[in-house]
Amino acid sequence: MVESLVSGLGTLGRNLFVFLVSLTPFCENKGSIMLGATMNLKWYLSFFTSSAGAILPVPFLLGSGEKIRVWAHNSRFFSGPMRKIDQFLDSHQQFFAKHGWLALLLITSLPFTGIGIWAGCLIANLAGLDRRQSLWALFGGVILSGLFTTLGTYGLLVHIANFFGKLFHPGVL
Repeated sequence: MVESLVSGLGTLGRNLFVFLVSLTPFCENKGSIMLGATMNLKWYLSFFTSSAGAILPVPFLLGSGEKIRVWAHNSRFFSGPMRKIDQFLDSHQQFFAKHGWLALLLITSLPFTGIGIWAGCLIANLAGLDRRQSLWALFGGVILSGLFTTLGTYGLLVHIANFFGKLFHPGVL
């Protein structure tokens, strides 16, 4: 059913679907680039569409961070963990003041699903990092993780599949 729906979408519909998936936490651009590959999108369409979708929520997430932080401190469930997080951040305040943007860049550029923009925004808000520096670090992290994922998905995996296809079925590929 999903295959027939996707095959009837056309390129614009598949790009829109990849864009919408890239907006979601945990999937972000890493999962949506892989989705674009399975939907036979060209690598550059998948990369740009998923990167734009992953970056879009960042200003809203960074802007609402203080409200979420206050809410978490006042809730019964999150107040204990928030105190421990605050103690950790207070003990490492100099590190975050000096290297916070680099930590965000590295965290968001890891090509693992679940570690990305949403986690980076959470860290930036909890650590009280400068929003402008955080925005640029998160933007760079999305571009780097998108490049890693695109190279892995469209480059390495395709060549591995072609190699094994030729190895086991010579003359087919």
